Amino acid sequence: MLVIRCADQNACATTLERFRARVEQRAIPHVGNITISMGVTRMERKTFAATMVDHADQALYHSKRHGRNQVTFFEDLVSQGLATLEDIQTDEIAFF
Repeated sequence: MLVIRCADQNACATTLERFRARVEQRAIPHVGNITISMGVTRMERKTFAATMVDHADQALYHSKRHGRNQVTFFEDLVSQGLATLEDIQTDEIAFF
């Protein structure tokens, strides 16, 4: 999990795309090049932490299912009708 402060979603997208590209370009010893997929959501004080984790997770899995090596914002998925805003209660999340 990564928490960053950005002025807006465009600034966040620029920062995360730059990070994603640098990971893609860097060769890791004994492994080679790797890529990363990211799921992003906006942090808000009124939103329960488990809900934010769920939203980021939904965006991450959307990235993985739709080509990998990309950044997906949960809010974009909602605006496209691909996800819905649902609150997660504390007893509904499982950590493994």
